[in-house]
Amino acid sequence: MQRVVEIYAARLANAAGPGFTFSSQQGRKGPPPPWNKKRGKGYQGRFRAIVFAETYSAMARQRRGNVLQKALHSMR
Repeated sequence: MQRVVEIYAARLANAAGPGFTFSSQQGRKGPPPPWNKKRGKGYQGRFRAIVFAETYSAMARQRRGNVLQKALHSMR
């Protein structure tokens, strides 16, 4: 799933244009479920990504024209 999340984030950053990039990380692991008698390692944390404007010009384009929202809508 990590690969899929990163692929979609990279596609969105590329669709938004120059100056946009993405970052990804895995969340904290959760406790083991109470119904599990073995009380194993617990749930794996969710993997997530964020796409953001890295340069000033990209920030200005995002502020003026909602570039990320339009790129996300065009990916459907």
